[in-house]
Amino acid sequence: MKLAISIPISDLIPIPGTFYENIIRVFDKKAKLFRSSPKETIFQSLKKVGIDSVELLICLKASDRHIAQAKELLTTFDISVASIHQSLSNKSSITLEEIERLCRIARSLSASVVVLHSEALGKSLFDLAKTPFTRDSFIYKATKFSSIVRRTESFITFDITHMGQAGDDILRFFEANKDKIINIHISDCLKSWINQYVISQAYTHLPLGHGQLPIDSFLKLIKKEKYSGQLTLEVNSNLEQICRSVTKIRNLLF
Repeated sequence: MKLAISIPISDLIPIPGTFYENIIRVFDKKAKLFRSSPKETIFQSLKKVGIDSVELLICLKASDRHIAQAKELLTTFDISVASIHQSLSNKSSITLEEIERLCRIARSLSASVVVLHSEALGKSLFDLAKTPFTRDSFIYKATKFSSIVRRTESFITFDITHMGQAGDDILRFFEANKDKIINIHISDCLKSWINQYVISQAYTHLPLGHGQLPIDSFLKLIKKEKYSGQLTLEVNSNLEQICRSVTKIRNLLF
């Protein structure tokens, strides 16, 4: 199992953001961490607890030069890129050209996984009848989504926080789809009408144990099932809480 942490490329090097990306940066605790602490200190702390790879979120305006700079910086700290993630600015739509660009970036960084938001793919790619989150209520259509994946040659990045905030059973979903899951985004959340109907990110991506998800049971399940894919920490917090979450994972899995 590969253990990684999700980091936007803009946390590593200065990149102009879209309006939406800039709003996220203002309130993002991890972005504040990278602005206020030396990167060497951050990565040394992460490596001490067992993190030596990242899932790199690619900002919409990231150029080839920015990608090369990020690669050089991560190489300096002996950090590999396990996967890349599409920009949050185009999570509701994406062009084939942008998908091809993300694949080229993945190859240049030796990343084996490209993470796309399912609602961005649209009918032109997988003939999606409905998106996993409806536009008006963020309700997760777990069964519908997994059935669509099984009709394609794609795989699942399973975000337990977003399924948890919609009230679905993360243990049951993993059991039913473990053969298609190759990446798990792990963090905790508190289910609320606010993150179901108003702001989807509210009370999500919490440190492990700070929410309502059955984190211990989930980690014990993936250990029992010998899950061998990628486990990506998506905790949005300070360095201490991030490292505590990693330690909790390692204590239960290794």
